Amino acid sequence: MDNKQLSITDGADGEKLTTAKLLAIVMGSQPGDGLTIADMRLRLVILNKLEQANSKIELEKNELKTVISAYRSYRFAFLHPDLVAIDDELEKAISE
Repeated sequence: MDNKQLSITDGADGEKLTTAKLLAIVMGSQPGDGLTIADMRLRLVILNKLEQANSKIELEKNELKTVISAYRSYRFAFLHPDLVAIDDELEKAISE
């Protein structure tokens, strides 16, 4: 999956987000029902890969499924077409 520059800016520093940085925000947030230790371990592995991503984000199939699940259940506070485009990219990546 490509690590694209998005037109969404980070509210904290005004810097443009990348796909990897946005996914890291999603993966670093706690779902409403909390996380098990096994979930934490997997998310930490994924976060490490996202932080090290250059032009490509390399994830194993089970990691990608976890990202998709977290992304689709995350509650965004704004509407933006890049958010939908990322979901399309995730769907494409899982079907390859």
